[in-house]
Amino acid sequence: MAQQVMLVMVDTVDNHNKFYELTELPDGRVQARYGRVGSTEQRRVYPPGSFAAKKREKLRKGYTVRDIAGAPTAATAVTGLDAADRVNKALFNGKASAVSKKFAEILLRNNRHAIEDATGGKIHVNKDSGSVTTALGPVTAAQLTEARSLLAALRGTARRRSDIERYLTLIPQHIRNVRDTNWITSSWARSQEDLLDALEAAIASSTADTGKGDDLPPIPFRNKLTLLDKSTDEFKEIDKKFRASQNANHVSAARKLVRVWKITDTDKAAWDTSRAELKHHRSLWHGTTAGNVLSILRTGLICPPCSDGRYATSGRMFGDGVYFSDQSTKSLNYAVGVWNRNVGSGNPMMFLADVVMGREYRPTSGFSVRESRTGTDDKGRKYNSIFVRGGTCNVRNNEMIVWNTEQITLTHLCEFE
Repeated sequence: MAQQVMLVMVDTVDNHNKFYELTELPDGRVQARYGRVGSTEQRRVYPPGSFAAKKREKLRKGYTVRDIAGAPTAATAVTGLDAADRVNKALFNGKASAVSKKFAEILLRNNRHAIEDATGGKIHVNKDSGSVTTALGPVTAAQLTEARSLLAALRGTARRRSDIERYLTLIPQHIRNVRDTNWITSSWARSQEDLLDALEAAIASSTADTGKGDDLPPIPFRNKLTLLDKSTDEFKEIDKKFRASQNANHVSAARKLVRVWKITDTDKAAWDTSRAELKHHRSLWHGTTAGNVLSILRTGLICPPCSDGRYATSGRMFGDGVYFSDQSTKSLNYAVGVWNRNVGSGNPMMFLADVVMGREYRPTSGFSVRESRTGTDDKGRKYNSIFVRGGTCNVRNNEMIVWNTEQITLTHLCEFE
């Protein structure tokens, strides 16, 4: 049997992120494929019988062996068209149509763009096969599980160099200088959570265990979509809600609501319990980048757990949590590129959610993240959310934050033009 080995070297001291793959060819010669992860690779062929010697040479230089995951085969790969068909079938409550198919294609395209943009092209999603690959081979679900564990460790203060190197091997990306770990910030960690979510959604949409077509296992979307007719009272009420809180000073203020997808939350039981216990709830807007929409539909909104208490108080003005607003264009600004570049293709989108607020912590000047999470009201009851009114605490717009995702259920996905 022909031999093959993938060798990698990620070294934060010498700023290396290199790979070296050896493959024994049918005639006994040995092909080497090598380079920096994400850069143009080089190839060279060596004489027969040189496989072991070249492997030893690289191991002496500090390379380590990396398992080569099996690439998708004809039995496991899904074409780009099949991937869109699968999303179309799984996402739209059994009511797939030409409109929903086109929307599925847009969601997949935006997801692909977000991955390639976040990694500087070092992770590639094939637009035809849907396979997710790096120079080291296919990206697998097992790799993402390990990457999430490493990311949790990197959030802490005692970061091991080996964890940084392993993470960048699993999830290669453009880092100007890996020797300077100042780039490991709370903002970077949150962007990595988004990237891992996008990768997970891409893998779930494009790879199956066996079979093709109707034999493929369904994609487990938590949130299912149904197109809402524009003539319904429900559509008109959402349009009215959007226009009622438009702010002419916002970049997105000129946008108009053109399509609404009603969401069926298939995992709503926890929200029902929160609603029954905490009573008070609000209908709020949540803006996001185009590349996040597919993963949010699949899993719901997520607030990653923090391994380090300091992390919860840094990076975001009011600590970690899921942020909402009752001011529509404030949230829509996230989808039109005001604070990011990943606007994607198709219409800008944002979610409408029913958020159980319970007891709201309402600061007016000084703000304490710790007080909002551990403090109590005048009756000794803990707070369940934060409501910061625009014009206080150095913010211009209303901000609502919850840190328990069981208090959130998505109700509508809205498109604007």
